[in-house]
Amino acid sequence: MPRLVGNTGTCDGAAVRSAAHLLTCLFLGSTLGCGGSDYPQASRLPPPPWLEPQADQQVASTAPGAQRVADFYRGAAWKHQRDRVDLYVPLDQTNCYWFSGVGAGGVERLHLYLWDQSNDRVATARVDGPMALLAYCPKSSGMYHLQARVARGQGYYVVGTYAKSTVQQDEPGSPAAAPPVASAPAPTTAEPAPSVATDLGAIADQQASSAAPGAKRVAPHYEASTATGPRSEWFIPLDPTSCYWFVGVTSANVKDLSLVLSDPNNKRLIENRSSNSTVVLGHCPKTGGMYHLRAKVDGGEGAYAVGVYSKPSARN
Repeated sequence: MPRLVGNTGTCDGAAVRSAAHLLTCLFLGSTLGCGGSDYPQASRLPPPPWLEPQADQQVASTAPGAQRVADFYRGAAWKHQRDRVDLYVPLDQTNCYWFSGVGAGGVERLHLYLWDQSNDRVATARVDGPMALLAYCPKSSGMYHLQARVARGQGYYVVGTYAKSTVQQDEPGSPAAAPPVASAPAPTTAEPAPSVATDLGAIADQQASSAAPGAKRVAPHYEASTATGPRSEWFIPLDPTSCYWFVGVTSANVKDLSLVLSDPNNKRLIENRSSNSTVVLGHCPKTGGMYHLRAKVDGGEGAYAVGVYSKPSARN
């Protein structure tokens, strides 16, 4: 598996952003062993074995099907040393990417930043905690600048890079172009609440067939439970040539479920809340990119699932 090109001190972030210093930093990175399979020798205590599996799990829960495409970067921040690392990662415009960072021990805040080839910041993940997830769908292929920073605390941390293709394969026998469709319909609330033992994914599919006839599910069902907390979130690539429906269904003991959709700039676009077992969002994006879907349970406890469905936009 290829390694990320890393820099932890010899070339600072400002210098390596210029093309004149890039080759120098690439050389120094390989010479100093900055971006590889070993942690810096910063503590007598070994790094915890759960760091890398936790980074994998963070992506698996938000982007099913995404695969890790490079070796982990393994870092350590101790006494304000190596609290920032600059990595250079090749991104392909036919993929969407997720960068999963996880800190251990005393790492209290881990931030991730991404710059494009023009040195414009295109994505940011700043969280008040030791786990950060940054998602981005590049509009052009090339070498991007990823920075991981321990903003507070100290300890070991890892950053993994994951990718998933945005190219949709046509099903055999499908027509070359679907007829135009109307805008997303209003949420429906007439269906009875499912029982705990019911297949929630199948109910979501049934609700989608009523709310958006002809729409096809574009990803596996997103499944969650209040056992792990009242909130869940996923990053989903949307295409401006399609309209999308997000259908959430709950088990009988969940009383209130809300869905919120934000654009790639984290601007809230649409939200809906239902006091029964079904909630539906509809949106026709004007621009493509990685959109942020949040689900929140405001009453009751139990399982819930969200399906994502699409069909060609009437604008085509």
